[in-house]
Amino acid sequence: MFGQKISPDPHQEIVDKYLAENNPYQPSKPLQIDLRKYIQYAREHNIKDPSTIPDEILDQFMLKSQQIAQ
Repeated sequence: MFGQKISPDPHQEIVDKYLAENNPYQPSKPLQIDLRKYIQYAREHNIKDPSTIPDEILDQFMLKSQQIAQ
């Protein structure tokens, strides 16, 4: 054997995909969700998987366009 065989790092694949889709040198768009209320709701209801939260509940945390501009 002539060299060490290096297995691919799964975390590096995630980072590479993110960087291919997003430019880290440009400011990101503001989120349209109130994360503080969303996280508080998840903690109060002991939710570990966010995909289990129904869309009707998620609509409570969406910000209006006026709130985003501030």
